[in-house]
Amino acid sequence: MYYLFSGFKLDSDKRELSYQSKTVTLTKQNFQLLLYFVQNPNAVINKDELIKHVWNGRVVADNSIDQSIYKLKKILTSVKEENYFETVYGLGIKFLPPVETGSSEIIESPQQRYGLNYWIIAALFAVLVGLSFYFWWHKQNLPLNNPSKNSIIVLPNNSLNSQNDWLSSSTDLYVKKMLNQSPKVFLKDFSKKPKNLNQEQYLESLWKSNPLLKVVTSEVGFLLNEFMIKLVIKDKAGEIAQKEFKNKNLSTVYADALAWLNTEFKLSPESLENTEIIPQEPYLLELYLRGLSALRQHKTDQAINYFELCLEKDADFHLATLELTELLDRKGDAQKALALLDTLLSITAQPELKIEATNQKGGILLRQGKPKEAKQLYLSLLNNKEFSGYQGLFDTRYKLALVYRSLAQKQQALEQFDALEMALIESDDYTTLADTYQVKASLLLDLGQTKEALNYAHKAMELFVRQGNLIGQAKTHSVLARIAKEEAHYQAAMVHLKQSLNITKALKSKFGTGATLNEIISVLILQGKINQAWTLNQELEKIAIEIDFNAMLLASKKYTIILAQYRKHWQEAGLYLKEHLEIAQAGDNKLAIVENNFLSLSLMLEQEKYDNIEKKIEQLENYINESNEQGLRVRLNLIKARYLFQTQHQQEAIALLSSSKIVAKAKLYKQSIIDINNLLAKIYLKQNKAQQVLKVLQESQGYKPVAMPFLLLQSKANLQLNNVTKAIKQANRCKLNAHDLWTSANELYLTELLKIKKSEE
Repeated sequence: MYYLFSGFKLDSDKRELSYQSKTVTLTKQNFQLLLYFVQNPNAVINKDELIKHVWNGRVVADNSIDQSIYKLKKILTSVKEENYFETVYGLGIKFLPPVETGSSEIIESPQQRYGLNYWIIAALFAVLVGLSFYFWWHKQNLPLNNPSKNSIIVLPNNSLNSQNDWLSSSTDLYVKKMLNQSPKVFLKDFSKKPKNLNQEQYLESLWKSNPLLKVVTSEVGFLLNEFMIKLVIKDKAGEIAQKEFKNKNLSTVYADALAWLNTEFKLSPESLENTEIIPQEPYLLELYLRGLSALRQHKTDQAINYFELCLEKDADFHLATLELTELLDRKGDAQKALALLDTLLSITAQPELKIEATNQKGGILLRQGKPKEAKQLYLSLLNNKEFSGYQGLFDTRYKLALVYRSLAQKQQALEQFDALEMALIESDDYTTLADTYQVKASLLLDLGQTKEALNYAHKAMELFVRQGNLIGQAKTHSVLARIAKEEAHYQAAMVHLKQSLNITKALKSKFGTGATLNEIISVLILQGKINQAWTLNQELEKIAIEIDFNAMLLASKKYTIILAQYRKHWQEAGLYLKEHLEIAQAGDNKLAIVENNFLSLSLMLEQEKYDNIEKKIEQLENYINESNEQGLRVRLNLIKARYLFQTQHQQEAIALLSSSKIVAKAKLYKQSIIDINNLLAKIYLKQNKAQQVLKVLQESQGYKPVAMPFLLLQSKANLQLNNVTKAIKQANRCKLNAHDLWTSANELYLTELLKIKKSEE
């Protein structure tokens, strides 16, 4: 039997895949997986089916299945770019291409038939031996039972009388932390509710996605020297169960309440018996709950004090440790937080506590500029089978993907997002899934996969619209704008960005407004709209200062330097360059310091000031050699080539640019290719090699360069070739599209062209 799809032929008898008669290499696992998909085209297949039919019922980690599907997709797309799989939210994955089937039987000679019969007998014997071994192995290694998880949301306490009611304001937080210790629970986070939705609207949006979602509400009180907690479990149809618990001992009340939840949701009781989670001392639990209450009221110092008192009473009460480390990190005492986390990781036996501690530690390492250490930490966690099935690993994999991206290891980042996507579609965490789609779209765009990026951006938008998440929609509009910008569709990009800006301003989200302004400014600069960009950048800087967000402030300072440089306000640019460096150094932001060096080199070259330029180039060389970031290497080579050109070493500059262009093309660094060709054109123009100028600029055409200096260089090359009419036409087009970048010197050049044309007539 053979199967035909998208130009491929999968022969189940020969166990071979080919494309237009050329064999495509598949591993045995690749083949089995693809065979099952083509045998079930357009069917939505979940992981349980794959385990049963492809892995023959063996115990397989979710991550192994995700990676196998990703590798298969990679093999197919490397031969022919197409969408082969579609993730169907909450259900599984579907094979998209239409599949035709046929028989692969052929007419055989008697000799062939004899030989075939021999091999059939041998194969049958091998199968019998294999089946005997399989049944023996299966008996020894029964597949683990993997029932679907309980999807639960715990609502804030509805008996909250005042902000000072510590019991009311902390109960839901504590119940969530308790339930989170079980791998059979998937918790929805109410704090992620979009601000534009009320509680009822939010629950309706959740039930649309997962009708089986359970809602837990609570009432608490203290009456006649007894603590009281009443828990109610509801589903979409209404109340399922409720129970009230009373006792003078606070720990007993919570233990009883959570034991009841354990029974109702059929969870494992082990975690509830651990004193790391439920302390035996009632006063200790009260301190912890008061800390949670203070945290909810944003009283950070008071919360720290409560959690420190908890640990003084009992150093093994690790829930308090995790709250304290997060607050210490927030207050800037990262070293103390790391010390506490290392201690916790060395002694705790609770998987969910280890996962949360590891995720916290990784976040601190990232902020300290240690992404490689964070990467190893996250990898060791994900590779440990002990933690399989816990919700916290979603956060781990998401952070690992972002680490890979920060290290410019974009393909590895994409692999992690692919694995995360596969895991999320079998949960009902469509909030994280939408975020994953949105970030994945941005990453695919960085990798030059514009079509795929657009597909994922639309998926993200669909999910954000379904859940009524306006901030998510605003972020996705920004990604869609980046995609449009990549295709040089600046008008479409601005439409998306204006929609994003309208949303963020309506929601009074300063962070969202600042992030959108950042994107708008970059589009305006590309088009040469310097004055408009300058005005918006002042607004961006103001927001960055108001929300005290250094990354946004650094972006604003960077734009200020670039815009001052375009205006040739050198002293102003120098002052802002110094400010940018001070902010970067204060936050120990290595990437921002590297960016500052690039900005500094650009200013030096613009002013033809070459003092210390070689020293700065050497510093960047050392950083790039350590980090192996090819994108930065190409960018530095452009700087070096400009320096060689300006110091009359033209041939060396050409050689460096030519070698750099090979790397840029391989990595699909579109803007770098354009910049390289523009600089090559300037050099060839100076050498009076007009045909060479036009040749390299023609190469840029496919990457959609902006008007300035591309059109101006074309114009000057045509002038050298005495094509004056063409030179005038290109100069006028440049003037029309370059906006504020069109200078008085450029206007003088156009005037001279018109004089030449008039004299010819």
